[in-house]
Amino acid sequence: MATGERKAIRVGAPAFEPITLAEAKKHIELADDDNSHDAHLLRLITAAREQVEHDCSVVLATGSFTLTLDDFPGETEIYLPVRPVTSITSIVYTLENGSTATMSASEYLLDNNEPEPEITLAYLADWPTARGEPNSVTITFVAGYATQAAIPQAYKQMMLVDIARRFQDREGLEKIDESMAYERMVRRYQRVSYP
Repeated sequence: MATGERKAIRVGAPAFEPITLAEAKKHIELADDDNSHDAHLLRLITAAREQVEHDCSVVLATGSFTLTLDDFPGETEIYLPVRPVTSITSIVYTLENGSTATMSASEYLLDNNEPEPEITLAYLADWPTARGEPNSVTITFVAGYATQAAIPQAYKQMMLVDIARRFQDREGLEKIDESMAYERMVRRYQRVSYP
């Protein structure tokens, strides 16, 4: 069952940003000792990460996420809407009597060998019966790259391009052709086959 338009929600803030303040300054050609734009650049770094994560369905900085479903699928898999996924923390569901239960980790597997990460049933296992009301199933999982060094350079470059265009166009008045470099990169790297 594809998650459709369901979104994975980050639990807490990421431990780091993929781009450092020094890298952002270097890219927009600000002197290291020019601190007059630091607060603005830090906001732009966060905004650029969030934009790239949204546009490419990727998690750049590792963290814990939740995904809620109304019920378990009729098929054998649940697709996760972001990548890369490191592990499944828990699958908690609401029983018909209103109490909650947690699936045993031995009943499901994380499959990262598909174009989209998915949770599949273990051999001879079945999805349990949930109450079937909104958000009856909550999947908690860990996704993202563990360190700055592990993040592919292409995503970092996308962030730098986005930071530069936002820094230069603070009012959001840029022409469409001025954002084409970023859009071309997004189209290329939003493919689910990209790491």
